[in-house]
Amino acid sequence: PLTREQALAKGYRWQDELQSTRGKETLPSSQIPDDIVDVKEEILQQILACDACQKNFKLVKQELAFYKKFSIPIPHLCHDCRYKEHLSLRQPRKLFDGRCMCAIRSHDHGTEQCPHTFQTPYPAEAQRIIYCEQCYQKEVI
Repeated sequence: PLTREQALAKGYRWQDELQSTRGKETLPSSQIPDDIVDVKEEILQQILACDACQKNFKLVKQELAFYKKFSIPIPHLCHDCRYKEHLSLRQPRKLFDGRCMCAIRSHDHGTEQCPHTFQTPYPAEAQRIIYCEQCYQKEVI
């Protein structure tokens, strides 16, 4: 991330406050049905408020059709808050030193554990079984 001064020095546009509307909702979050089957088309004319940041948002026709098709309830969070929540589920952008956990006799390393080391997004305490590419390919083929 750049500071305001760094961004402006490079010729980038900068906006201190993102434009958004708050306090104009016409349908409180508590009145949104939990089951998508109970949601009527009139919700497209309603203004909703995000439960996390209170920013107002609306649903579009295609979005409602998607929710109905896959039986997904109407979100109580705006797009930005849903995106932040989604990103929080990702692995951190950091690599750790890892070692292949394969000890299968039929692989080239015999009865010993595979000696290959590599970089992995999973820390050692993650309790995940991680194979090197060679051992993995032998298992899936």
